[in-house]
Amino acid sequence: MAKKTKKKESAAAAPATESAAAEAPAAETSAAVDQPAERQPGMPMFYHRPVPMDSGRHAGKTLTEARSFAFAAQSNSVPLTFDEFPVAIRHFPIVFTAGDPAVPVAVLGLQKSENLFVDADGHWTEGVYVPGYVRRYPFIFLERPEQSQFALCIDEDSGLIEDGAGKRALFAEGEPTDLTKRALEFCSAYHRQFIATRELCEALDASGLLAEKTANIAVGGDQRIALQGLRLIDEEKLRALPDETFLEWRRRGWLPAVYCQLMSQNNWALLAGRMGARLRAAGAVPAASA
Repeated sequence: MAKKTKKKESAAAAPATESAAAEAPAAETSAAVDQPAERQPGMPMFYHRPVPMDSGRHAGKTLTEARSFAFAAQSNSVPLTFDEFPVAIRHFPIVFTAGDPAVPVAVLGLQKSENLFVDADGHWTEGVYVPGYVRRYPFIFLERPEQSQFALCIDEDSGLIEDGAGKRALFAEGEPTDLTKRALEFCSAYHRQFIATRELCEALDASGLLAEKTANIAVGGDQRIALQGLRLIDEEKLRALPDETFLEWRRRGWLPAVYCQLMSQNNWALLAGRMGARLRAAGAVPAASA
């Protein structure tokens, strides 16, 4: 299944593996926000073997009934599109990656390979927003350069596909089911939002508004985390933005996302609280010292 499009989303536009944690002084550890690098050549984060959806290849295939987010359990951040910012600020700090191009991400954990919102059974914390990048898995829109098209693909190594018929079948009588059609529309919409978000990031970077920062967070007892590899919008430079630029950003609908990113920094304490609770449950931090 494919759709023609004028814009192209490259695989490198999606963050992938986490950077290794650096050494730090006693009682302090250091980790890094995911960067837009590749897990394998051409593979965005989470994806191992995405192949184009095909009525022959995927006949008799269904998605598993139980929705598991275990695939995201070891990612401490995931990309966001700017239209997600107003919802994401209720739960996560929003930052920009340090690589080029900058990518906005929701910070999900304070340590390498730890998502504080996915439990040992693969459940996402109830009531907490699930970013679109996560919700679309195991589907993805990937480019077919020889055809100037994007094809709807599915990760056959996701562990979320099984044999059999049912209400979550991918094809029926050689035609895409409603599930597959919805996946195509979702991935198509996500691609459009990705393009719009990239334009905002380019404008922020070109205006010199993205400043490299290190987030220092106390997580219980005498333990502190220094989260590196991130950039934030510089409020002082934002206030000095030329009027014509400010008005253009308002016209393009970018300002709500800009202010959401700034306000989301209040959520570091929420992450620290979640991490502290997880450490206490594991006996790593005495309850009295939290």
